[in-house]
Amino acid sequence: MDKVLTEVLAESHDDYSIQGTVEVFFNEHKHLVVMFRCRYYENPSRSYYSYAEVSFDECTELSRRMKVPVTGIPAYLWKKYGKELCVGTHLDAKDTFFEVLNCISASGARYRIHENIPLREVSSSIIP
Repeated sequence: MDKVLTEVLAESHDDYSIQGTVEVFFNEHKHLVVMFRCRYYENPSRSYYSYAEVSFDECTELSRRMKVPVTGIPAYLWKKYGKELCVGTHLDAKDTFFEVLNCISASGARYRIHENIPLREVSSSIIP
């Protein structure tokens, strides 16, 4: 799957044994995806990801409220929530994930969330 217009909003420091990353992008269905990935380097079986998916119709409403084109939503979210990369812990990245979801719901858009999916079960339709 191709991720389009990808922005990395947060990424914890590489030296920690647990790394968290938050990305926002459009998938092949033109849905906005906000994804939190948590990698446990010392115990990979504990690694997981969670993501929220916003339909194209909901993105249209979201873009109107944000006053940006639909394709500008990832950049808007990066400007508002983007963090200096490789700073903080995986918990800081997870906080950013939930801040972005709060922004989306406060803007009147709905999303479907999928939580705590083991990384070994990553679907090719979500992550390349």
